[in-house]
Parts: sequence; structure tokens; C-alpha cells
Amino acid sequence: MTDTRKIEGLLADLAGWKTRHVARTALVKIGPAAAEPAMRLAQNPDAAENARWAAITLLAEWKHAPAVPVLLAILKAEPHLRGEACRALQILTGREIGEDTAAWERFLNGDEARDDAAAAGGVADAKAAASAVRDDVDFSLIREAMQGVAQEVSWEAPGYAYIRCPCAGGRKQQVVACFQTDPRTGDPTVMVYTESGSATPAATDAISRRNATVRHGAAFCIEKKEGGEAVIACRCSIPRSQARPELLREIILHVAHEADALEEELHAADQM
Repeated sequence: MTDTRKIEGLLADLAGWKTRHVARTALVKIGPAAAEPAMRLAQNPDAAENARWAAITLLAEWKHAPAVPVLLAILKAEPHLRGEACRALQILTGREIGEDTAAWERFLNGDEARDDAAAAGGVADAKAAASAVRDDVDFSLIREAMQGVAQEVSWEAPGYAYIRCPCAGGRKQQVVACFQTDPRTGDPTVMVYTESGSATPAATDAISRRNATVRHGAAFCIEKKEGGEAVIACRCSIPRSQARPELLREIILHVAHEADALEEELHAADQM
């Protein structure tokens, strides 16, 4: 595993013209392991512009799909970096749209694919094309977040990732990460969800205790499923724009471990 301090040092060296070439060459060799701090650098308005520019070129070099939302934000708000952000988006998506931010948003939301397919008379093709654009980026984000941690990661379109997480004592917990739109604001979100089995008479007090300590805005509650069964669920939602691999990994593992501990407390079983 590459030393975090070494990566941070190399990224700092991107600001100097004497050190930039050597630092960039080393970072290219390190690869996507340096992508998370590189994304932070690319969107840091207080960092040197030439260092941010170099970070953007690295994200393109690595073809790091989870960087797409970051690059789109830079394209929209950073005139001096717009050209490089556009070039990186073109490399990552294979589309040449130019610096039209509205056109990029339409493409990444699937609107352009829907329009093209609808014009050709293919409604089913339109839906598939719209979903594929986001699914590729979102699944890449989940895979990177859970690499080396999850026992299993699978994807079900549109927008559902199923993650099997290892827990204490050889136990396991299945967590779902759902990429969806907030019905209140219309903004893209990531909702992390799991269950702790059926609701027992002791569930209310146990849920109250857990909700006092869970982090990241997660919360346990009792929900009724379609068949009428009452289950203990845990949900946590964050804006899609904040969904970086490190944060997603932390949230998913935290929710999994808390839900598994509650399930063991109430049921002395490992059903999920």
C-alpha cells in the first residue's frame, strides 16, 4: 500500500514548476490509489491553480470514473480550469460535448440519451441508454469504495448496489446503496439501507439506544414491508455530490456493523 504522506507530498509538488514533472510521473505510476486526494486537490479553491490543473490531468490519465461529478462541478464554476475539466470529462465518458455545462448535465443525467433514442422511435432503447450513463459511473464509485473490504459487490439497474460486508465474529451484513433523486429537492442522492430482522417487543428501546450513537445521519426505525411484516431498518442518505469513495466506505461499513450488532442483540442470529 502506498504511503499516504508520500502521495500528499507528491501532490504538493505539483504546484512547483521544478518538481511538477517528477511528481506527476510518480503519481501516474501510483495510479487510482492517489485518486481520492487528487480529487480533493482538484476542487480546492485555495490550492495553486497549476496544481489543480495537474490533478485534473491525472484523473483523466487514470480514467477515474468517480471523478465525473467533481469535474462537472469544476466545469460549471471554475473558468480558468474549464478547458481541462472538459477534456477530462471527454476522456472519461467518450463524448465530445465541448464546454457547454448544460449539455454535459443533460448527458450525465441521461436526458440526451433519452432524446436521441426517442427521436429514433426507440422508447426502450432510450431508457436503457439513460440508465447506462449513470450506472457505469455509480457502480465504479461503489467498487472503488468497497475494494478490498466487501465480500461481494453486485449491481442491479437502475441504480442499486448490493454489498455484503464482513462483521465481527465472522458475521456478515448485506447493505444496499441506492442512487436516486430526492423527491423533495430533485437533487441526486445516495441512500444506504439495511435491515436488522423483524421487529420484536424489545426493538423500540434498542432502536432508541442505537440512534443515540449512530453517525453520518443514519437512523434506525421500524418499517412495514409489502406483506405487512414489521422490520427494523437503518437508512442514511447523502447528496450524490458528496459521495466520495472514502466517505461511502465509512458510511456503508458503519451502517453494516451497527445493524448487525442490533440484529445479534435482538435475535442472536445472522440472517442478513
